[in-house]
Amino acid sequence: MSATTFRCVTPEILCDLMRTMGYAVDIATGQGDAPILRAATSGITFDIRFLNPAKDGKGYADMSFFAAVAAPEGKSPLEMANRWNARMRFGRLHVASGYLVLSMDVIALGGIQQDYLVTQIEVWDRLLQQFRPFLRDAIGQAGAASAA
Repeated sequence: MSATTFRCVTPEILCDLMRTMGYAVDIATGQGDAPILRAATSGITFDIRFLNPAKDGKGYADMSFFAAVAAPEGKSPLEMANRWNARMRFGRLHVASGYLVLSMDVIALGGIQQDYLVTQIEVWDRLLQQFRPFLRDAIGQAGAASAA
């Protein structure tokens, strides 16, 4: 285990860490020139958005893992989001413009260790591994309901 402590997180630190974990990661630029990391796992593309600049201006105090998929037709996306949120603890699912959006926030403020970042990435990966069968089941249920 690593004892490296970060007072804030930077896209470069997280990108390097994810690459050592086996992810293919790209750094992109979002709204207002904010950096975004883009990667995929379990067949789902996701972004990591850096939100609040640290006081020293050398990184960010927090970040949000974010994945959006088109809501399946014939199924209430709000019902799906409520079902997910009632069963899952760390990632939250919400509906936005016909998409199901899974997100998870990570706070770095006050100092975090590298092991904590690794654990948060692993939690996110696990959420996406569970999200795929959840979507598959929801699509299957929607198809069965429309056939009836």
